[in-house]
Amino acid sequence: MYTKVVIFVVLGIVNIPVYVFIGKRLFEDWMELCKGIKNCFTPEIVAPEETVEELVARFKLLFLVILCVAIVIGEYILIIKLFF
Repeated sequence: MYTKVVIFVVLGIVNIPVYVFIGKRLFEDWMELCKGIKNCFTPEIVAPEETVEELVARFKLLFLVILCVAIVIGEYILIIKLFF
């Protein structure tokens, strides 16, 4: 039981360079990434109208998170099937 949790944690840590690589490919610079994060956590009351750039930044951030989670889950399934 604990082995599977440890595998998830290790995969999450070991894949940090992969996350950075994907982030560099998706976003033009780190400011665009920060803008996407800021837009995700800004309530709609404060900023009711979003520009196209803000929507694109938010979508890219969502895509980055989904890709990173999918990579870890895929590697986890592969490890479990091959070694356990």
